[in-house]
Amino acid sequence: MESLRMRMTTVYLAILIPYAVFAAPMGVKPKVADNIRCISNNFEDMICSWEVVDSAQIAQDSNYTLLWTVHPGSLNLCPHTKGNTCRFQQDDGIDSFKAGFIYYVIVRGTHPEHGESFSSYEMVNTYEIVKPKPVRELKTLDKGQSHLQLSWTHPENLSSNRLYSGLMYNVLLESEHGTIKEIETRQEGARVDGLIPNTLYKVSIKAKPGRGGYWSEAARITTTTS
Repeated sequence: MESLRMRMTTVYLAILIPYAVFAAPMGVKPKVADNIRCISNNFEDMICSWEVVDSAQIAQDSNYTLLWTVHPGSLNLCPHTKGNTCRFQQDDGIDSFKAGFIYYVIVRGTHPEHGESFSSYEMVNTYEIVKPKPVRELKTLDKGQSHLQLSWTHPENLSSNRLYSGLMYNVLLESEHGTIKEIETRQEGARVDGLIPNTLYKVSIKAKPGRGGYWSEAARITTTTS
């Protein structure tokens, strides 16, 4: 079903864009935008950005906006444009961020005298662009001479079952002597062995989707082995 939807959307966009460009006035069209990138903060919103690498005056006088759809049909204008970014937020009517959907996005450049240009379309899987909030309630449950047992809670409003690939956690321990121990786990807790007795450790935990996405900011504590 997903494959069929992607093919239908590809055909629709392939038909739509040439007609839009063909109808534009003759002349040097605005520079085509590229490097389209989207990120979702904690699966609660989505911000897309793009670049226009052109110092010519035509680029300075052009306006760029993102067009989007989540299914074959008419393209929608970006709900909130600021500079070379477009934001989708919660509780915003038809433009509300649709977590779990695949977006198809295009950036259109317009100039009052030189018509329009269109980027290639990008497929954005919202499951794979998430940057979680930091983990919560990071603490030491048990300590020994050469180990620490740590626990934490998933980011607020983002448990593993909300993402089809779950959450991955990066656990980093840096000792007062400068040695580093690092592991990754899908559990909300970890035992870290091979540590130095009676030593202070700085502990940091980051989270990201199991597939794609971005690492969260780190949650941090300081603890010691016995």
